[in-house]
Amino acid sequence: MNDNHDITRFNLTEVHQDLVNLVKQVVSGESVILQHNGKNVAALISLKDLYLLERLIEEEEDRIDIAESQKIMAAVEKEGTVSWESIKTELGLS
Repeated sequence: MNDNHDITRFNLTEVHQDLVNLVKQVVSGESVILQHNGKNVAALISLKDLYLLERLIEEEEDRIDIAESQKIMAAVEKEGTVSWESIKTELGLS
């Protein structure tokens, strides 16, 4: 996410010294980026935002699964199916 609205950055040393206030900032709606050696390494977000992210990830995974299933079903309709007996014979299992 490149949108930098309401994001505060803190060095990990500062975080260690002032965690309670950082949590209060997150609860009030501000996102907090944690930095180590000048590099962004983590974020503090509200539980509401965490639940939203989890839901969005799940919905995207479902969308990907549905699209893949549709491709497989289209291939089955186009190419047909192979019987289990034919597969066993081909593999020398019968």
